[in-house]
Amino acid sequence: MPNYWQFPVVSMGLGPILGIYQAHIMRYLSARGLVPRNDRKVWVFCGDGEMDEPESKGAIGLAGREELENLIFVVNCNLQRLDGPVRGNGKIIQELEGSFRGEGWNVIKVVWGRFWDPIIAKDTEGKLQEIMDAVVDGELQNFKAKGGKYTRENFFAKDPSVLEMVKDLTDEDIYRLNRGGHDPYKVYAAYHKASNSKGAPTVILALTTKGYGTGSREADNTTHQVKKLSLDNIKAFRDKFNIPVTDEDIEQIPYVRPPEDSPEMQYLKKTRAKLGGPIPRRRKDSKVLKMPDDKSFSKLYQGFSNKTSKGIPTQYFVERFIDKVTITLYLTPGTDEAGKKLNYYYVKRIQDAGAYTNASDSPFRFVPCMVSGLAYYLAMKFAPQRVQETKLIYEDELARALAEDGSAASTYITPKTYYPNI
Repeated sequence: MPNYWQFPVVSMGLGPILGIYQAHIMRYLSARGLVPRNDRKVWVFCGDGEMDEPESKGAIGLAGREELENLIFVVNCNLQRLDGPVRGNGKIIQELEGSFRGEGWNVIKVVWGRFWDPIIAKDTEGKLQEIMDAVVDGELQNFKAKGGKYTRENFFAKDPSVLEMVKDLTDEDIYRLNRGGHDPYKVYAAYHKASNSKGAPTVILALTTKGYGTGSREADNTTHQVKKLSLDNIKAFRDKFNIPVTDEDIEQIPYVRPPEDSPEMQYLKKTRAKLGGPIPRRRKDSKVLKMPDDKSFSKLYQGFSNKTSKGIPTQYFVERFIDKVTITLYLTPGTDEAGKKLNYYYVKRIQDAGAYTNASDSPFRFVPCMVSGLAYYLAMKFAPQRVQETKLIYEDELARALAEDGSAASTYITPKTYYPNI
């Protein structure tokens, strides 16, 4: 798919930094008048564990300094990474808020879902707020992993007045109290605010539950590595999201597709049509930039004082390629310097080592290097336990041979500058 416009990266940390520099380049192009500045946004979706990678936050300061309002990060804070909890006794959302806000970003936190709103409305003395602010990530994991009864006894019961707020809720009602990242209303509000924010990049920190909707697999420490759900977990998922599959059919894991005339399918088709079809595509109506001609560099070229001067060369530039070596001299040797020589020593690849001849392409001082190099090569194939030893011997002999075969020059190296047609 040559026109696919997304940047899927599996290596953790590369996605965030690529997104930052994509937004940076887009702003650069618009600032130079090369492309129009419109409402295009770069969206970066990543996990809370991924944000511990150095690349993930390595350039957020650049985004803040340049006020990249076209950049939006969405960090899924499910409190789990591949190798275990992200934070146990800490609060990852608070840490990330401090990092991003300190670098000049807008920060939007989506922590508690709207099912909490009626309870929060009862918190006239701020007691529930205090408990919410003090809870750590390890506790949040337990509240979902161990159910509503456990949450009632270990969260709401921390204060009698807060426990009173949920007296009319069953344990199942408490378990259903959703987190912000699973509430479509809260997520929509966050996306809308981020899309209309000006003057700075924006990050959305959304609290979610690993394995959301999978029954007993929710928030379990092993959920990240689960490859297959039990039938009971699949049924729990079906029931939670009202998927129209019967008990008789569910073992086959059927693919459920809404009817073509349903509001869901109509919305999907309408939205995809605006984006160019079922597959995201990059528009081909981009303009080709015209490269400046050689005259643009004429002033720079005229500044070289020795471009046509003759005399004893004081500089040289070497271009090494597989098939040849090109040496350019500055100054250009004149007639008075015809008898002078420039000696250049280099290591040449052996061409006829296998030929039956008394002449050898290899200087005698390279023989130990060749022998130790062969030993190193054979060790990689047949004696892995000797690889490091033979490698060190080979590198030492190579360095010694090159040092003996070299020659110090009084000239110095400078880059070659070449401007055709000037």
